[in-house]
Parts: sequence; structure tokens; C-alpha cells
Amino acid sequence: SDERIDKKLVRARKSSNLMITGELICINSEFQIEIQNVNYLPMSIANMESLQTSPNTSPSSRYSWPTNK
Repeated sequence: SDERIDKKLVRARKSSNLMITGELICINSEFQIEIQNVNYLPMSIANMESLQTSPNTSPSSRYSWPTNK
């Protein structure tokens, strides 16, 4: 039933992290994100990935983009 599916979706969202894939664009010295994809990741996958990074490394430092000078 639709109600059963809705309950499963709510449970999955509560125990998941959101992963957004996109392109960071600088427009008039403001950054905008052009979203290309959105996925829910189970907490177990997200936790494993955060453990694999160095303790001194923030997640945002794994990504880079060119800057205009």
C-alpha cells in the first residue's frame, strides 16, 4: 500500500545521509550549485567513508574548484 511505502521512505530518510552531486559556479562573486544528482546513502556507508579520511581533513577539503584571480 502507499502508506506502507511512505513509512519505509520516512525511515530510510531518517537513517540516511544525503549526497548531492553538482557543479559549483561563481556568479558575481557568489557561489551557486547546479545540482546534477541527489542520492540517499545509508548511515553505515557514510560513517565508513568518514572514518577512512584523515582526522585532520574536513570533508569539504576532498573537493576543489578553480578560482579566478
